[in-house]
Amino acid sequence: MNEKTGVILVNTGSPDAPTEQAVRTYLAEFLMDPRLVSVPRPIWRYILHSHILPKRSAVSAEKYRKIWLDEGTPQGSPLSSAHQKMAQGLGNLLAHADVPVLGAMCYTPPTVDDCLKRLREAGCTRVVYLPLYPQSAYTQVGSCTDAFEAACRRIGWKPQMELIRDYWDDEEYLQAVVSSIRAAGFDPQRDYLDLSYHAIPLRDVKNGDTYVDCVEKTNRILADRLGAQEGRWVTGYQSVFGHRPQNWTAPLSTKLLAGWGRDGVRSVYFCCPGFAADCLETLYDIPYDMEPAFRNAYREAHPDGPEPSFTYVPCLDPETVYPHILHHVLQARSKFLEGRV
Repeated sequence: MNEKTGVILVNTGSPDAPTEQAVRTYLAEFLMDPRLVSVPRPIWRYILHSHILPKRSAVSAEKYRKIWLDEGTPQGSPLSSAHQKMAQGLGNLLAHADVPVLGAMCYTPPTVDDCLKRLREAGCTRVVYLPLYPQSAYTQVGSCTDAFEAACRRIGWKPQMELIRDYWDDEEYLQAVVSSIRAAGFDPQRDYLDLSYHAIPLRDVKNGDTYVDCVEKTNRILADRLGAQEGRWVTGYQSVFGHRPQNWTAPLSTKLLAGWGRDGVRSVYFCCPGFAADCLETLYDIPYDMEPAFRNAYREAHPDGPEPSFTYVPCLDPETVYPHILHHVLQARSKFLEGRV
């Protein structure tokens, strides 16, 4: 008997609105994840609610307001919007095989619980679970699997689950990133390239997390295909949490960019291959933190020099490009769907 299989694409999540209360609710859930912060729960809960959330919620809400796509509805979240477009696009590609595709978030609606209920109602007995992180990390993929197991307990259903842990070496993914950088105008003879990724705690690297190794392998392939010259491209990290950046993977992209500015680099391309969709870390951090770090350092060191160029290469299109990448990933890696997609 053929068992029916459904697919869940999962990502971290986003606040429901760019308001202080909505952001506080989201961060209270997100930052209590023990995979993100290892401080004992009672102590961390007190620190979080007494010292961090009162300040961080207002600051983050202001950032979200600058990138929100509408007047403040949940559909206005850039990450949520892109996530659902990917699920719809992949669902269209798999419709012929009667494979439903849903998009879930770890900390916010649509929840993993709701998606599992819908797949159960659709008659599915197996689930392909695909976290949208090309390079797997303990903090990211671990949180996604925790969310799946907790959801199964809450709804009282334990389907067979196939986890697609990463896809950094998928050919469709790699070529799509290369094509996007080329299409943005990158010239390896003229431009410098920062390939930037979300930082992870160094404790995870010491405990065997292979994330950094996958990042470096990804970037070597991308650089080789682009013809980027040694010394003119770098691996950078961003989005550290807390007041101790030395405890996170380095070098930080802000420091790398500032160094290029001081050195008189005239043209920089900036790309985030580890982000499946544009979100706060790209739509806000790049124009408000990364680009100013480069331009300000350049102007300070070269006040009479010509205006430098900074080009951000957006994340891959969630409607026309990413569904095809995910379709190829499932073709190559899913045993549940073997021969059906």
